[in-house]
Amino acid sequence: MQTDRCKRRVRSDSMGWHDHQCKRKPWKDGFCKQHHPTGVAKREEEKEKRYQEKSARDPWRLLQNALGRIKDLEAEVARLKGKEPK
Repeated sequence: MQTDRCKRRVRSDSMGWHDHQCKRKPWKDGFCKQHHPTGVAKREEEKEKRYQEKSARDPWRLLQNALGRIKDLEAEVARLKGKEPK
């Protein structure tokens, strides 16, 4: 492993699927900025947050939430009707 390059092994499909050492210069702890574990973790966290926001706006999820709320409200109405004096 060359010490003047990033430690990360990356895949390349240009000449068949094989690994090679990242060609970027090391930035911290032997990793480049792109492959440093703290940067990778931060990007994964941001990606997960974007996914959660996108899935919250998904029509299917909105429909499921609405149907669940309707079911709860119908149960509440039935409970209140049962307690009304006749």
